[in-house]
Amino acid sequence: MAKETLSQYLRNRLLLMGCILAGVFSVLMYTVYNWGLDDSSEHYLLQDAQYAQSLLAAKQSLPVNNNNKQYYLGVSALPDNYRAIVDSHLERVSKGIQYFTFQNADSFTYGIELPLNDSISSNENLFVFHRFHFNEGDELPGMSIFEVAVLTLLGVLLVMALGATLIYLRVIKSMQALQLFSDQQCLDTACVKGSDQQRALWSMQFTEVQKFALQLQAALQKTHNQTQKERMLIQGLSHELRTPMAITSVALDLLQKKDLDKKVKDKLQKIRVANNDMISLANTLLSIWKNEKSVSSQNVCVSSLILQIIEDLQSVHLPKGVHFKMDVPGGLSLLVALAPLKIVLENLLKNAVQYSEPGSVYVGANESAIWVENKVSTAQSQSFQEKDCSPSPSPGYGYGLGLYIAQQACNNQGWQLVIESGSFYKASVIVAPNIIM
Repeated sequence: MAKETLSQYLRNRLLLMGCILAGVFSVLMYTVYNWGLDDSSEHYLLQDAQYAQSLLAAKQSLPVNNNNKQYYLGVSALPDNYRAIVDSHLERVSKGIQYFTFQNADSFTYGIELPLNDSISSNENLFVFHRFHFNEGDELPGMSIFEVAVLTLLGVLLVMALGATLIYLRVIKSMQALQLFSDQQCLDTACVKGSDQQRALWSMQFTEVQKFALQLQAALQKTHNQTQKERMLIQGLSHELRTPMAITSVALDLLQKKDLDKKVKDKLQKIRVANNDMISLANTLLSIWKNEKSVSSQNVCVSSLILQIIEDLQSVHLPKGVHFKMDVPGGLSLLVALAPLKIVLENLLKNAVQYSEPGSVYVGANESAIWVENKVSTAQSQSFQEKDCSPSPSPGYGYGLGLYIAQQACNNQGWQLVIESGSFYKASVIVAPNIIM
C-alpha cells in the first residue's frame, strides 16, 4: 500500500519546490546585486578618471580630494596604504586600465588606474579612488539590500503559493471526481443516473483521468457481466444437482428397508455418505451464489471429521503408495459450520491425493487452523517453479473448480485459505480471526 496520499505528495513536493526556488532566488539576487555594485562602481570610477584626465589635458589641476573621492597622479603621490595595494597589483597584471578593491576596518574602497596619453604625462598614470564608509551616517537613503531581498522574496513566494494552490486544488478535485465516479459504479442496480456520471466525468478536467475513468467503467462492467454468468452457472448447477440427489436419497431409504446382507448395506451406506456430500456441495454452491454465510455453527471434532473424509477417500480415490499421517489432537473441537468445513477439507484432501508423489499426505490442526501438506509430483513441482510463490490459491496447480469452491466457501465463512507452494504444497484453512500462519 502507498505510504502517502496524492494530496500529501503534492503538498510536500510543492513545499519542497518552493523552498528550493526561494534558496536559488536568494543566491541569484545576492550574486546579481554584487555584480551590479561592482559594475556601477567601476562605471563611476571610469567617469571620474576620464573627467580628471580632461582636466589634466586642459592644464588644470586635479579635483580636490575629500573623504569619499581621491585623485592622485603617479604612484609616488599615493598614500602608503594605497601604494602597497597598487604595487601588489602592478606586479602581476599587464598594462592598461586596472581596477582595485580593498577593505579596512571602517570602509570599502574601489580604485582605478588609468594610463594617460603621452601629451599629458608619459611616465605617470592617473589613480582615482572611491571610498565607502561603514558607519550609518554614510548609508544610502531607503531600504537596505537585505530588506529589498526579503520583500522581493516574499512577493515571489506569494505568487508561487497561489500558483501551487491552484495546481493542487485542480489535481485533487480531479482525483476526488474520479473517486466519486468509481463509487457510483453500482453494478447490481441502476442507482446512478447518467447525468450524474457525466457531471463527475466533467469535473475530472484532465483528459487522461477521464479516459482512465471510462476504461475503469468498461472493465467493471465486463467483470460484472462475467460474474453474473458464473453466478447463473453455479445457481443452475446447484439446482440441477439437488434433484437427482433427492431421488437417490429416496431410493436409498427404500433399499435399506429391505433385508439385505451386511456387505450390501455397507456399500449402500457409502453411497448415502457420497449422496449427502453431494447435497452439501449443492447447498454450498447455492450459498456461494447468494454470498451468504452459514450461521449453523457447532462444535466439530476435528479428528473425527478428518478420519471420516480419509475413510471415504481410501475407498474411492486413494492411489497406490499414498497414505495419510495425522497430527491432530484427539480432543480438539472447533466451533464452526460443519458443512462448509467438510467440503473445504474434502476438496483439499482429494487434490492432495491426486497430485501427490507416492508417500505421505500430512494433515495437522490446532485451535486456530487446519492444514494439508503433500509433496507434489515432478510435473507440478516444475509448474510451481515457473510461478511466484503466493499466499492466494494458484490456478495452475490443477485444483480447478475444487479449489475455487474451497476458496469461496472460506470467504463466505470469514476464514482464510493460505496456499504455500514449492516442492511441498501446503494448504491451510485458518478458521480463527486475526491469525497469520
